[in-house]
Amino acid sequence: MNRSAAYLISIAASLILVLWTGATAVSQQTSLHNKRLSGAPSSIPEIAIAGASAEELAVIRSGAERSIELFAQCGLEALDPIRVQVENDAIGVCGVDAFGAFDTKAQTIRLASTKACRAMAKTNPAYASLPFIKFYESIVVHEVAHQIFRSHIGERSVSLATHEYVAYALQITSLPPDVRQTFLKPLNTKPPADLSPFVDMVLLMPPETFGALAYAHFSEFGNGCRILTEIIEGKISFPSSEEFE
Repeated sequence: MNRSAAYLISIAASLILVLWTGATAVSQQTSLHNKRLSGAPSSIPEIAIAGASAEELAVIRSGAERSIELFAQCGLEALDPIRVQVENDAIGVCGVDAFGAFDTKAQTIRLASTKACRAMAKTNPAYASLPFIKFYESIVVHEVAHQIFRSHIGERSVSLATHEYVAYALQITSLPPDVRQTFLKPLNTKPPADLSPFVDMVLLMPPETFGALAYAHFSEFGNGCRILTEIIEGKISFPSSEEFE
């Protein structure tokens, strides 16, 4: 892979960390499909939210708890406190305005305010038709998923596509069935037969396309929690771009 391609992937991957997506063959399930190990987390970690309005506070807490619950359904606990910093403007990622981002060094989720997110969502037809508060909550699910997933894999290095697969799959799963259907209906992504599409190069495609593939694969019968736990345990490795060169 040349340096230009690697640079583009880096930018695209940073952006895809924070943009919401959806789209794929429709599954109406809201649990993690086929392998529910526990109904609720044994404990909720500290959730510290700074800079939020009263409305934002409630939605962010709900989104964080929903993400924690989805991991708990697979027998995976949130290991660390959740810290969210709400900012007035869009979050800058590689020069691009984004809804939010998980800062791995500070172990803090940076989240744009509802006002900033609403303005950005209105410019994208994929988001504009969705109930905004549910959309905003799903952004929180996505970013908290990044944090919980990272805490479980520790220092082990996995591809950027692996991180995004997990975050998008859980984000879209978190949506109420009617909202998810509203988003998915115009789209026609077929579930991949295996993990071969999920290489870092695919992060160059529109975020919604990647998210569509992730959710489509994750929501197939027999995947869900099995896939998530085997990724964390190191039993499943996503392919590298070099394998296809």
